[in-house]
Amino acid sequence: MDNDYSLKESVLEYYEKHKKIKSPIWWDIKITPQSLRHLENKDKNHKRDKNQIDIRYKCFLLIDKIIKKSFLYQEYKEELQDVLIKKKWKKVKVAMKVKYFWLVWIVQAYQWHWIRIKVVIKKVPNWSNCEFISVIPAWNMKWYHRLYFDEEL
Repeated sequence: MDNDYSLKESVLEYYEKHKKIKSPIWWDIKITPQSLRHLENKDKNHKRDKNQIDIRYKCFLLIDKIIKKSFLYQEYKEELQDVLIKKKWKKVKVAMKVKYFWLVWIVQAYQWHWIRIKVVIKKVPNWSNCEFISVIPAWNMKWYHRLYFDEEL
């Protein structure tokens, strides 16, 4: 239990230090409280199990290095979404094309074990910064192409 508490404390400490991360692709990437909540919850109604939360916390502690070392993204998606925008004194929902970018890395977890990490970045038009959405550890994939292998991360 104490180990879980220290891991969560280190994630919160990391968040306080790295609310904005400089990126070679995008200028600044902002980490929001919603992205921290997403590490623990799948959505509003579903919480992740303890092992998944621990793995996501450990991967979250690497995103600064991953974002700073990434010079290109591996996946891209564009979709129409309702986005809250401030117009004069009101917040209004406007349909906009939102872009999602995925940075894919394979990192050595320990001696002979490698883990795949996918970092999800969101870009909304007319917003100055990109936003960190999530980190996805060890997802299923059928092939490896244009991935970064890094032993020093």
